[in-house]
Amino acid sequence: MVVSFKIFTNQGEAVMPKQISPYHSKSGEVYHIYGVCASGVAITKGNKVAGKGNKKLCKACVDIRAGKRPR
Repeated sequence: MVVSFKIFTNQGEAVMPKQISPYHSKSGEVYHIYGVCASGVAITKGNKVAGKGNKKLCKACVDIRAGKRPR
């Protein structure tokens, strides 16, 4: 199932998550650009590296950018 993914402010306005500087894990195969990406958030501090690292964008970040996110 695919649902629309937006963050709501306290005024009830829908806004897209803010894009942040790319980061990846030392051992991962993808990079992340959203702080709300579940797999990106799971990267431990000691394993997190700034930049794209010649990796592809993670599927969750692609979905967030497109305005949808799998459940």
